[in-house]
Amino acid sequence: MSIAALQKEKWKELYRGLAGRLNWGTNTRLFLAGLLTLTPFMALSRLIAMSTHILAGRWMGPDQYGLVGLTIAASKIWLLFISLGFLTVAYRIAALAPEKRPAAISTIVLSLVLWVGISLSVLLAFHTPLARIFKVSPAVYFWSVLYACSQISYSVSGNLLLGLQKFKARGMIELCYALLVLSALGLSFYLKPPLDFTALLRAMSFGCALGFFLCLYALKEFLKPVFYFPAIKDILAYTGPYLMSWGSMVGAESLVSLMVSWNLTPRDLGYFSAYQTAVFRPVLVAATIVGAVLGPISSVPEKQEGSWRKFFRHGPLIFLLAFPLFFLAGSAMVKLMGQKYPLNLSWMAFFAAAAAFLFLSAFPATILNSRDSKSAWKASFSAVFGAFLCAAIGFWAIPKWGIIGAALSLAFLYAGSLAWNCGCGYLQLGENLNRAPNP
Repeated sequence: MSIAALQKEKWKELYRGLAGRLNWGTNTRLFLAGLLTLTPFMALSRLIAMSTHILAGRWMGPDQYGLVGLTIAASKIWLLFISLGFLTVAYRIAALAPEKRPAAISTIVLSLVLWVGISLSVLLAFHTPLARIFKVSPAVYFWSVLYACSQISYSVSGNLLLGLQKFKARGMIELCYALLVLSALGLSFYLKPPLDFTALLRAMSFGCALGFFLCLYALKEFLKPVFYFPAIKDILAYTGPYLMSWGSMVGAESLVSLMVSWNLTPRDLGYFSAYQTAVFRPVLVAATIVGAVLGPISSVPEKQEGSWRKFFRHGPLIFLLAFPLFFLAGSAMVKLMGQKYPLNLSWMAFFAAAAAFLFLSAFPATILNSRDSKSAWKASFSAVFGAFLCAAIGFWAIPKWGIIGAALSLAFLYAGSLAWNCGCGYLQLGENLNRAPNP
């Protein structure tokens, strides 16, 4: 045995000993093992992605960077129609017997490619009326559609790797994606300064397309010329709750960006986009890692109760730690974007609170969505509840308080969703206790 293998075995033995002394259960061990594998790659890739957005903000200025935020917001609306139930079903590969996984994965990939192709054709065919309805320019519309199609392809294929618990492969591909986007943006700046918003969207779309093909390469042993009809049934079963959840949550986020563009100046939209990027990029790093590791674990029904109990025990502490962390990280990013973006501490406080609620909401949402389609339906109503609060606050607060009003509406969106899912978790625990036999 090589020295590297001996060293690796030594670390494994040390970890098993520590887990035994701390009385860690199976869920905790799986969660931490996945976390330790995925976190270094994801943290580095997201750091590179944040650096890319910092450079984009500096090189483009508030007006053009505001269009980046508006384009990404519009792309989330198109994702409502493209996503169906693919993302959740990809996670649930972990719950299938090993012999059924190749057929299921092949069916999901084939269905995804066909559906994305149809969606892209329809959205481009109706570009003129749709761009007019959402009050966006043809360029914003075109790049929002292209980015949405490439992003969903990359996300679903990446989730298949996570469902198979191939955390290292997923992390390495994400790192390649981040490096490619940064390199493409830098090359655009070198060849044709100054940059407009399309430079970043072009780099991100190409990066997602490359990430999709790298994921397929990592899945090559599972891709077979077969069609597994139960996988289609699962996709359709999750389509309803996913559409409701995604449509409400992402629709509300996009609505906030659109309301800022309707009520405030282009420069204010740039400030809003900069703060949203600065604060929520670190959140997405943490929430993605949590969902990536917790999703496959929670897809096993026997492990649901333990996941809920740990969340309720540690949730308040997580929020108290998350708020100052996101406040400081967001402040640092805004400062790095340059003097064109003012650091307003009151704006940052509201954005950081919204970010902390978003991060905390990732735990119960993942546990519910991973259980079964019935629980996914329950979780989908959390997004409806949060979106209703967000829209009500936004229509009143954004014209009155500007950027603070926009951040406040986002805070209500995530806090409302969190409250609903926590209620579902308490009810689920109560059902489990009632089913338990008396000693």
